[in-house]
Amino acid sequence: MAGPGGVPRSIVSEAQAAAEAAAQAIMPKPATTLPAAAGTKSVTGTETTRYALEDHTHEVRARRARVTLGANGSAVWKFDRPFATRPGIWCQWEDDGGRPVYAFPVKGSWTQDAAGQWTGVTIRGQRQQVLPAINLLASVAGFDVFGGSAAGCVIACMAGEDTPT
Repeated sequence: MAGPGGVPRSIVSEAQAAAEAAAQAIMPKPATTLPAAAGTKSVTGTETTRYALEDHTHEVRARRARVTLGANGSAVWKFDRPFATRPGIWCQWEDDGGRPVYAFPVKGSWTQDAAGQWTGVTIRGQRQQVLPAINLLASVAGFDVFGGSAAGCVIACMAGEDTPT
């Protein structure tokens, strides 16, 4: 049986199948590896035979949390995923209408898992105090301006490791 232009259908089907196979061979395919984590600068990329699916995600190199300080003015922050290297920590007091609170990671309080990854840290907060009445300079010797209780304060924290360039 003849196809278009009198060419036998089997030859048309073979030619069509070959053309479809050639088109599929050069058509990009979905990526099969995880996307790279965010970097500090944009990169165009060189892989032209793969594409990212619309619902793909990139790893976030930072962890964020809000911690509430306990009666002793501290809170343990366990990261939702560990860090390979010790991260930098940023802490910000969420204004509760009281005097400002200075929040910081406690030296020596870092925790690591058996693989040596960084899994958490203790955050401590101290509330600013009003200076006592000053009669003599000696009356303020040893006074800690940030010695007030910060119990119950909420601290917004962010931890991040170095981002590859």
